[in-house]
Amino acid sequence: MVQSILKVVTRVDVEKSTIIFWGMTVIVVSVISLWCGKQYIYKIPERVMPVMTLFFIVAIVNVFLAQRSGYRPIGIYDTIHFCLTYPLLEEMVFRGLVLPLLSSSLPTSSSLTIMGLSVTPAVLITAFLFAICHLQYYRLSRMSIRFMLFAFFGGIFFGIIADHTHSILLPLMLHIEFNVLSVYFSRRRMSVGS
Repeated sequence: MVQSILKVVTRVDVEKSTIIFWGMTVIVVSVISLWCGKQYIYKIPERVMPVMTLFFIVAIVNVFLAQRSGYRPIGIYDTIHFCLTYPLLEEMVFRGLVLPLLSSSLPTSSSLTIMGLSVTPAVLITAFLFAICHLQYYRLSRMSIRFMLFAFFGGIFFGIIADHTHSILLPLMLHIEFNVLSVYFSRRRMSVGS
């Protein structure tokens, strides 16, 4: 009994310290990048109208994909982090910091477009890194490959929107929407199944 309690307490402390570490790292790096000017974190979205059709399509598709996502955070602590903390930190890192740095270093022209919006090499690389990052949450398995595919394709659409608007605000909203809906549908399935 005591060992079980110690395992839970130790795990929670590690999880909390990991989130605090990553949160502080993102804040420090984003403040430094603010001085350099290559970031999309603290910017109001520009050129919003051309991305709004894509934004609403992704928002609608999120409803259907979230029903099949398979994500199942357990407990209030995991749920809050899954719905708010992780999307915020991930968007800050991938679309807020990495994407603008890659965009300034790589060619911005692309023959691949979605709804008239360029899918640049920076968007594809960032989406790939975003997908790989999701392995930290899950062991490599059939289910983790599924999560990585969700992350990769979501990362492409979030990246297109961030790259065009120079802001993470709209992708952050979509990311939070997907995660909240995933929790909702997961809980709904669990309550129907019990």
